[in-house]
Amino acid sequence: LWLSRAADRAWLTDVRSRAAVSAVELERARLSQDLHDDSLQALARVIHQLEARHDTVDECQILRRVATNLRDIATELHPPALADLGVVPAIQSIGSSDQSVVVTSSVLHAGYERGDRPPQEVEVVVFRIVQEAVANAVAHSGCRVVRIEGHVRPGDVTVNVIDDGRGLSAGQINAAQRSGHIGVASMRRRAAIIDADLTFRSSTGLGTTVSLRWRA
Repeated sequence: LWLSRAADRAWLTDVRSRAAVSAVELERARLSQDLHDDSLQALARVIHQLEARHDTVDECQILRRVATNLRDIATELHPPALADLGVVPAIQSIGSSDQSVVVTSSVLHAGYERGDRPPQEVEVVVFRIVQEAVANAVAHSGCRVVRIEGHVRPGDVTVNVIDDGRGLSAGQINAAQRSGHIGVASMRRRAAIIDADLTFRSSTGLGTTVSLRWRA
């Protein structure tokens, strides 16, 4: 009876975790769509009206920058390529918030058709983990280059995020996991939802590699 109840609790925890991720992604998609359909459209109309005047050049430039920032936010919330073309084009769209850091992607994939791609839930989780790993490297590692490598197939995904930063000792990685810093806990929760393996390899002065592996 005790084992049965423990199994039920574990099952419910898994269901809740999956539902939570799905709910977050739905909300991201809704917010992204709202930005595109409402805020950006309204901003475009204002810019168009101002352009008809000759004394609003500076104002138009400011509003165009605002529109660009909103468009970037909408894309980060829910990249159109993720749903339309798959996780590899979405990964290729990941950049750096720091212009001094270069992000490169060489992930191989089977194709763009749905039959060539992993399940949608897997694609979403893989993309979010890679996005988090890149953001962590840029923000915390002092790196100059972040490489995204691996392959994506319908039943087989391996992706490595490799930075050339200062690296972490094993103790620092464990401390980060316990305290929830640098997104480690978030990445691990997401990986667990799709039963993927997530590992961190790092040495002081030699950078960090975040590896994700999923098998159907």
